[in-house]
Amino acid sequence: MRASKRLSPTWRIERAHFGIFSKPTEPPILIVRPARLADLDALERIVHAAHPVLHSLSRDRHVLETCVALSEDSFRAKVEFAGEEFYLFVFEETATGELLGTSSIFASAGYSEPIYAFRNDALIHASRELKVNRKIHVLTMSHKLTGKSRLTGFYIDPSVREATHAAAAHLLSRARMMYVAANRKRFADDIFSLMLSVTDEAGVSPFWEAVWRKFFGRDFEQVELESGGRSRTFIAEVMPSYPLYVPLLPPEAQRMLGGAGRRCVARV
Repeated sequence: MRASKRLSPTWRIERAHFGIFSKPTEPPILIVRPARLADLDALERIVHAAHPVLHSLSRDRHVLETCVALSEDSFRAKVEFAGEEFYLFVFEETATGELLGTSSIFASAGYSEPIYAFRNDALIHASRELKVNRKIHVLTMSHKLTGKSRLTGFYIDPSVREATHAAAAHLLSRARMMYVAANRKRFADDIFSLMLSVTDEAGVSPFWEAVWRKFFGRDFEQVELESGGRSRTFIAEVMPSYPLYVPLLPPEAQRMLGGAGRRCVARV
């Protein structure tokens, strides 16, 4: 794995093919490079195939085109501090030109629209008469991630051979961090990634069922598709502003707090 010194960064990994008594052949090369508008058709195919939904890339072609154009502008721009920039990388097999994955970075989360996350808090409930003093775990909706750089949009095509899938996933994920390391002025000091929560065998999230469904009345994927990668202001419109008392949640939902699905852990 190596980084080129050209203006547009490209990282690559070679996949070796072995055969008995076969003539040596040029191994296919997988590279990570900045996305361009010429990739729009391939990106549209990817976002429709991705599961779970890539919430950073819309299935609406016009919105997707706008994201790619913003990415191109961001890579070209002379940047002194993290702002509205968005960097979209694609994973390409050079022999065929086929795109096999994506990953991206928001330079400053919450710059152009709010970003919401639950914050772990504790509230004290006490009574002198009853000699009760309890610290209760609560979740409070907050903007604590605003201004931090966000890793998002990771997807790798299932067609990537199992033998090279792990190496390819590491390259796709780490290539963005190599770009961050080489361009520190473009990003915040703190970097985070939002991950899907733990799900059961049927792909159902106990936390979603216990909390979010009560307010949205639908599946997570349906909400993502209907929002179409647009503004997240609907979260503030629908979700309560008051603290969520964790002990009131079902035990299975409480156990999922702070956890991430296995597929998500493999991506970072």
